[in-house]
Amino acid sequence: MNTSNEKEQNVPIEEGTLQKAVECYYRRQSRKENPSGYFYRGRRWTPYEEESCDCCEAIAAPSSRYPFSKLLHCRTSVHIANLYGVDPSELARAIKKFRIENSSTLKTN
Repeated sequence: MNTSNEKEQNVPIEEGTLQKAVECYYRRQSRKENPSGYFYRGRRWTPYEEESCDCCEAIAAPSSRYPFSKLLHCRTSVHIANLYGVDPSELARAIKKFRIENSSTLKTN
């Protein structure tokens, strides 16, 4: 007998989620997309609650010396994997595969 908790734990990743994470990674790396967040006190950037993940906790709080510490982190594959709920190593493999398959396209853009 399956309970609702068992069903939730065994639900596969939504079809296309890994591909969406790869696309997000490249959009953020090329600065075509920015993580959702805001600037405060002296141009320091911090993510909105919906952008923040557990991995963000290990990143130093923005300071006057490093005002974009969390902004830069929110562009990493580790953060994007957490944001999309995919395994970071799976995302890294998918990014590498995408880079190899699209190497000529990526150089011209």
